[in-house]
Amino acid sequence: MITDSKVYPLQDFVPYGINAVKAFEVSDSLVSNRKVCIMDSGYDINHPDLPKGSTVTGSANGAGPWDQDGDGHGTHVAGTIAAISNGEGVVGVARNGELQLHIVRVFRDDGEYAWGSDIVNAVSFFLLFCAKGR
Repeated sequence: MITDSKVYPLQDFVPYGINAVKAFEVSDSLVSNRKVCIMDSGYDINHPDLPKGSTVTGSANGAGPWDQDGDGHGTHVAGTIAAISNGEGVVGVARNGELQLHIVRVFRDDGEYAWGSDIVNAVSFFLLFCAKGR
């Protein structure tokens, strides 16, 4: 009987979109003073490809904890933006782990809908919190 085993790549995978937006033409040194706010289904704080620590903040907007993502979409979006270059998984547009992220969770675990008022509140929060670079 032949047994199967998992095979892992020994380098980061570069998705098509990273080259399409010419992400490698922008120096990583230009992102540490920038903040991106993501309004989605949360952020899997334990995902090995995503930044952790002081560069990542968040707030819940009635849909659950910002640092959990039962749907996975918010984590995917965050990865497209900022998946770190760590020799596994994928890389994001800003891949050095220094881009500041602020996550606002508006979608529940099923990802089906969000209340309009929650989205309006999240956008208002973004304008006050993220646009000022806090």
